[in-house]
Amino acid sequence: MPSRVRGTESAAMDDYRALFDLTPLPAYVFDDLTLRFLAVNTAAIERYGYSRDEFLRLSLEDIRPPENRHSLVSSVRDQIDIWKYHGAWRHVTRSGEAFDVEIVSERVTFHDRAAHFVVAMDVTERNRAQQAAAERAHESNDLSRRVWARARARREEDRTRLARELHDQLGQALAALKIDLCWLADVAAAGQISEERSLTKIEAMTRLVDDTIWRVRRISGELRPPVLDKLGLIAAIEWEVRAFERRAGVRTIIESTPDHVVLDGGRATAVFRIFQ
Repeated sequence: MPSRVRGTESAAMDDYRALFDLTPLPAYVFDDLTLRFLAVNTAAIERYGYSRDEFLRLSLEDIRPPENRHSLVSSVRDQIDIWKYHGAWRHVTRSGEAFDVEIVSERVTFHDRAAHFVVAMDVTERNRAQQAAAERAHESNDLSRRVWARARARREEDRTRLARELHDQLGQALAALKIDLCWLADVAAAGQISEERSLTKIEAMTRLVDDTIWRVRRISGELRPPVLDKLGLIAAIEWEVRAFERRAGVRTIIESTPDHVVLDGGRATAVFRIFQ
């Protein structure tokens, strides 16, 4: 072989070794038959904690957790004939630290041996972030389910209470009015009532009507206070708190950030119902 060709090949090999060693991600070459390391770069030495000489006395099994080693050989054998392979694994350092990696592996010939060239990227922090995000999403979904379950329960409570108040209070008031009107009509038709007595009865009935109107407005306001539509959610919450103070005699302090509360009508109502 001409010396110029040999010199060109030698220079190309030197460039390849330099590129391999300067790769910022851990990279290594392992023997297909023995799974022993044939070459490692500086990033692999730094990440796994072995010297270059120590690395070259190890095999793939030595950088896998003990619980994964029994399946390593079969897994590698299943992938050995694939020209290019991408997968996720769990690796361990010399000190026993376990971390997640994604590897890209490609078949090569290394010093006349069938081998694989592997680049391993540490994805431990990314996986932790994804797991944390998934847990937060689950917690958020769980909270949303509890919130809406509470809102539904509140609606059922309101319907039950409304039915009871309509029956016990408005029903009785309307029944009383009907009785009074029937009585007034009967005695007036028979000429058995004086004008003064009629006026007294009508005044009593008027008071009962006014009381009934007040009760209807109170029930309607408890279901959806007008202030919620007129002034918004924060004002409605403050109105509810003041009403609670009057009922319970307990001084209450409200802390809110009204400038940051922007909800449409449906959501504002749902939040108000939950607050109630």
